[in-house]
Amino acid sequence: MTLESMVVSRDWQEVSVLECILGSMQIGVDVESEPEEARRKLTHSKIDAVIVDYDLAGADALVKKLEPMRRGDDAIPLVLMSGPMHHDKLRRNGADFFFEKPVFR
Repeated sequence: MTLESMVVSRDWQEVSVLECILGSMQIGVDVESEPEEARRKLTHSKIDAVIVDYDLAGADALVKKLEPMRRGDDAIPLVLMSGPMHHDKLRRNGADFFFEKPVFR
């Protein structure tokens, strides 16, 4: 069984790095640039982890809508990435992991 992830970002340099890293671990990557479209897909797809660019407009609303999917035995891990100005907010939003952008350094 292949693990599947979703990256929600419009930054193609970061997406490219994440695809390379996840692909090397044989984790499939679905890239979505619109948070609302990502939410729609997540309700109809089996995704094992979500990585969200928190600097993207609409990301905060997406994270809030993911809360029900992040409970229970089949909870989806959430990884948030952002510039340094949002680090406190990332912790408060319950990210399982977070990292600072840019990820391509």
